[in-house]
Amino acid sequence: MKELRPLGIVLWLSSACGAAVGTPTVDNATPQEAAQTVADVSCEKAAECGYITASCTACPVGEPDCEPECTVEPRSYSAAECFEDIQEDLERGFGCEALTSDEIALVDDCLAAAPDASCPNVEDVEAWVDGGRQGRDPRKPLEACDVLFDDIIYRCDDGE
Repeated sequence: MKELRPLGIVLWLSSACGAAVGTPTVDNATPQEAAQTVADVSCEKAAECGYITASCTACPVGEPDCEPECTVEPRSYSAAECFEDIQEDLERGFGCEALTSDEIALVDDCLAAAPDASCPNVEDVEAWVDGGRQGRDPRKPLEACDVLFDDIIYRCDDGE
């Protein structure tokens, strides 16, 4: 399982039915414009919510009874820090190839959800970590936002 980069942490938006009039869109945007739009919306929400890190120590090889120790910590996250963390990945991902109409719709749904999205909480992330990280990461519950990292952001990473 790929480690969640800061982008994944800042895109934990709640569900939406579609883009409303006046809602930011990536439709007909250049890769740079699309990256700017997503970064602006995502980083505004990240500054409001902060983000929650989850890290676990690895068990030594050959110790099957070892249980990794995990820590979950909330931290503040400025819009500027967020922008610095995700802008390059967004530009590379949006610049790799043209978005399909389905991808545009999903990204726009993700953007439309941002203003009303609830922030993740430490208890939900702790429960997810304690459960062996099974199921959906509570820091990113909107499936429409999954397209950003599953199909767009990492499309240039060549399987890294």
